[in-house]
Amino acid sequence: MSERSPETDHDAFTAEELFKEFFWRWYKPLEREVRGRETLGADVEPLQGSAASRLPEYVRGNVLRQLDRMVDAARQDQARFLPPGGDLGLEWLRAFEENYSVREAQNLVVAVNAEQATNDFVVLVCELGAVVGALLNRTEGLEWVPEAPYWESYLVDRERQLVLRPFVAALRFMSTSRLYALGEWLLIAMEPGRRRSLLQLDTPASADQAAGDAS
Repeated sequence: MSERSPETDHDAFTAEELFKEFFWRWYKPLEREVRGRETLGADVEPLQGSAASRLPEYVRGNVLRQLDRMVDAARQDQARFLPPGGDLGLEWLRAFEENYSVREAQNLVVAVNAEQATNDFVVLVCELGAVVGALLNRTEGLEWVPEAPYWESYLVDRERQLVLRPFVAALRFMSTSRLYALGEWLLIAMEPGRRRSLLQLDTPASADQAAGDAS
């Protein structure tokens, strides 16, 4: 069990700190070298280069199947938030958000062992990221680019030269770095004409404005 306390160690619950403790440790040496940085990074970035996956074709298929498995796991593990029709979509995501505060995320962090790769916090962040990514993958102009580890996978908008990282957005939502609802981020990302505005969502003021525009 982690030794941190939500009351006494607030900084330990930022997205950057949680990434270092719960995710960075699982990168293989080559994956670290390819990534080129130890920090979490932004959830939306300008596209650099071709955005082609660096993985061999057969590995890409394995990663895409893992993403699908995480979506199925979310449907099972978070079934209580599913709407009557059982659709794992925006309505489900909003129900999850309404019932999952930053404090609840902190309590989960405290309760798990960061040295276990499949602890409940990592699994929940990855389930959220996979669902958000799957919803974006159905959207005009976006496609998955599989990478390793699978939570490094992102979606690319080649026309607008953008990279969207749903796992980064999910981790920020599950941290004290939460600036906006994940559902609002998703709504903006799903609209091609508004997608670039996510590049400016780096302060509480701009996030509040964008969330208000989406409502």
